[in-house]
Amino acid sequence: MNPSAPDWLSEGLGDGPPPRLRWSFTTDGPLVDLAVARETGDVLAGDETGGLYRLDRRGRVQGVSRGFRSLDGLAWSDTGRHGAAILGRETVCLYDNRLEIQWRIDLRDTVTALAIDPRGNYVGIGLEGRRVAVYTAAKQRVARFATLRPLTKLVFLVSVPELLGAAEAGLLGRFRLNGDEVWAGTDWSNIGDLCATTDGSTVFVAAFTHGIRIVSAAGQSSGAYLVEGTPARVATTASGQRLIAATVERRLYWMDAEGSLLWTTTLPDDVVRLACDPLGRWTICGLAGGRIVRLDWPDE
Repeated sequence: MNPSAPDWLSEGLGDGPPPRLRWSFTTDGPLVDLAVARETGDVLAGDETGGLYRLDRRGRVQGVSRGFRSLDGLAWSDTGRHGAAILGRETVCLYDNRLEIQWRIDLRDTVTALAIDPRGNYVGIGLEGRRVAVYTAAKQRVARFATLRPLTKLVFLVSVPELLGAAEAGLLGRFRLNGDEVWAGTDWSNIGDLCATTDGSTVFVAAFTHGIRIVSAAGQSSGAYLVEGTPARVATTASGQRLIAATVERRLYWMDAEGSLLWTTTLPDDVVRLACDPLGRWTICGLAGGRIVRLDWPDE
């Protein structure tokens, strides 16, 4: 779990210190999705063979399940208590930290987005029919509401019971768990990924050719960080003091709260998912071929 550093790591450049490869793990098949329990540091990964792997913060395998065939997406709570998965495009299941499925639900519509709240109490599901449903961990539906377009991304905020959602053509919105809209807007730029600080005071949006957009708690645009390439994946720390982003061109960027570049490199494969720990001490990067790495950042 502690291999020698790959070339792309040693060839990285930047004004800040480079990271150290803490561990590396490779799934049996191409990576479908990845999720991180930020309170424990555990990593959950699913591949195209139907394998679901739980790794601890040291990269050691703590559990494997082969019962997740037709996996199309993952979500995991920050506590590691519960997770959710999209199976066969129209089914969502809830599983526990032993990777045992607790329940399934057939939505009879294509699932376009999935999220679970930090404590593992609520599951948010976006559907192709422009609907969003929210279920409890006990499988009780607590909300169902419509959006202007089908949501492709859903994110639960940590400190308030609200959801962020994104759709094609730059539609971005914030919703309470009962479906009430806090704000919504669009700037007609497609969205590849989004993340937020714990209180939702700052939202970062990987907006492809428009860079990494910055959105305030009120839904107002606060500018953008421009990087070389086309940002498609992004993750941030609890307070937004650090940001990691990956581009379509496989460039990886580590930045501070002002968008200043601290370190960058070119990866050998497409990035499926990025994650940061709350304090910015480490990041997880999942590559399409199945390789997952944890990069530890030295104290600056």
